[in-house]
Amino acid sequence: MNFEQLLSDYIGRQIEVFLSSNYYTGDLLSTGNGQFTILVTDPSYQTPTEQVTLFSNQVSFVRILAL
Repeated sequence: MNFEQLLSDYIGRQIEVFLSSNYYTGDLLSTGNGQFTILVTDPSYQTPTEQVTLFSNQVSFVRILAL
């Protein structure tokens, strides 16, 4: 089982993704070959939500948030 297959069990759940120079919080939308997509919401409500595709090899770690 690879990283994306493991993440696919959590589609629809809120996750935190940490990269070496960035941090995202959002809902996991989909997983693919070497990448996954999340719907990012800005906690300040200043900017609209956006879909962000992240490459798995650039991710430091992912945290699945409680329901």
